[in-house]
Amino acid sequence: MSAYKDKKTGKWFVFFYYRDWQGKNKGKTKREFQTKREALEWEREFKQKQEINLDMSFENFVEIYSKDMRARLKLNTWLTKENIIQTKLIPAFGSKKMNEIRPADVIAWQNKMLAYKDEKGVVTINKSYQRIQGEDVVTEPKTAKSNRTIQMPDFLVEEIKDYLKLLYGCKSTDRIFPITKSYLHHEMDRGAKAAGIKRIKLHSLRHSHISHLIDLGFSAVAIADRVGHESIDITYQYAHLFPTKQIEMAQRLNVERGE
Repeated sequence: MSAYKDKKTGKWFVFFYYRDWQGKNKGKTKREFQTKREALEWEREFKQKQEINLDMSFENFVEIYSKDMRARLKLNTWLTKENIIQTKLIPAFGSKKMNEIRPADVIAWQNKMLAYKDEKGVVTINKSYQRIQGEDVVTEPKTAKSNRTIQMPDFLVEEIKDYLKLLYGCKSTDRIFPITKSYLHHEMDRGAKAAGIKRIKLHSLRHSHISHLIDLGFSAVAIADRVGHESIDITYQYAHLFPTKQIEMAQRLNVERGE
């Protein structure tokens, strides 16, 4: 029996040996269970996650793999690997059991990834960057809608290509724009002074972009998807900028009546 009752506290604990996913024999203790059944259930779930078990889901295996590898790799290296796992592998194989993943599934996934790679001008947004107390801090975006994939205009694609050619020895884990917020503030001050215009806040560039998209005639739904608004209500805060359709609607109703 691996479940025992602590005579001092009256609660249950488990102690058992298991083999981890690398085949190493280890001991494990877990305390503070109210019942023996709870203790044994926890032991069962723990062993299922830790031991090599082809009956476990791919997502559970990734959890084990992540705990082991995260501490071994540099932060940027791990974040790149984690991004691939969460955005490419989990959506394709997460719910499948390890013994259910067939070669045909892997080949189909590879073909999908190759096709995705051949699409041009696509940027995926899935991380948030901050500079805190002199350290680079990369976190998940603050809302689910902030995770998005958008299409860049051709002129921007070409400008980024030209810029990348200027970078020497750039790795996939490096930031391609290694600049700070204070640097951007300084450049905006300099540019506004040279152009003789009023200087706006850095975040206001986002508002300007949204206003421009409205002026181009795009819907609130399309704009919300592109800029990552959590709710379309946020986009409708710009409602005063959306062109009215009242006259156009009246004119079309006139045409339908033959007037």
